[in-house]
Amino acid sequence: MMMNLLVTKEINGEIICYGFSVGAYLLMELATLREIDKMVLVSPSPFFADLVDTYAEEDKKHMYVKNMKKTLHEMCNMIKCKKIEVYTGEKEADFMKEVAKKIADEFGVQLNIMKGMGHDKKLFEKVLSIK
Repeated sequence: MMMNLLVTKEINGEIICYGFSVGAYLLMELATLREIDKMVLVSPSPFFADLVDTYAEEDKKHMYVKNMKKTLHEMCNMIKCKKIEVYTGEKEADFMKEVAKKIADEFGVQLNIMKGMGHDKKLFEKVLSIK
């Protein structure tokens, strides 16, 4: 069964967009094109031109290297969203946690680390359940 990587909710009149993994990256791309009330990035994928060379060849096999055009800083500066949260799982691969930290730092927000969680559906569901 395929899981949704992008979810939108309305809470108290505010539209909140959630993205998991590749969905988080796609949400960031979308936020460069249109304003979003609140964006929640969960375990964002590392598809940024300036980060690709920092990862092991094994990890690069799972990335779309040829499509990486923007640096992390360029992407973050283009985003039209004032409220941003970033989450990662405690048990995720180190490079995924590093990407989440870099994104949180770019936006000047705290990185939320979900204890005992890995890069999977349970992590996304846990974040989606937070009020």
